Amino acid sequence: MKVENPAAFDFIMHEELYLLHHDKTKHGTTQADALPVETLEPDFNYMGNRSSSYLILVNYKDSEFLPLEHNTALESMLNRKDMQLKDVAIVNMFNCQLTNMQMLTAFFNPQKLIIFGNDALPQDMEAPELNNPQKTEKHAVLFTLSFEQMMQSNEYKKAFWEQMKIF
Repeated sequence: MKVENPAAFDFIMHEELYLLHHDKTKHGTTQADALPVETLEPDFNYMGNRSSSYLILVNYKDSEFLPLEHNTALESMLNRKDMQLKDVAIVNMFNCQLTNMQMLTAFFNPQKLIIFGNDALPQDMEAPELNNPQKTEKHAVLFTLSFEQMMQSNEYKKAFWEQMKIF
């Protein structure tokens, strides 16, 4: 039987219900068990291999990762180091502008980080010295010009490649 109006219980049930003293619970005296806090791991849209030792950060508004011309240039550079695109992880920072370095490090755990341009810098990171590899506690960092800037001058390409050879 389904009763929709609580006042109808008086007509259906003739017995009285009592709550005994030992059945009562005191409110506010018990502490709730602390619920475990789950930290959600950020999910990045990246190209390549997450577990590689190289993480490459770029910033392109009109491409998911790299435009074809820049993809070809990067692939050529990696081939000279006996590597392929699948040997690195590439993240387009335009798609994850609220990302900080701690989030990237936790997700990718890179040993080497290559940053192409100021726009590709994580939110909390200052621009390191240009084309000068630096070592941090967790990884080595090589900061260089963006591909758009680098493609305009052979001197820029040469300065980057000289550091990339030993990076």
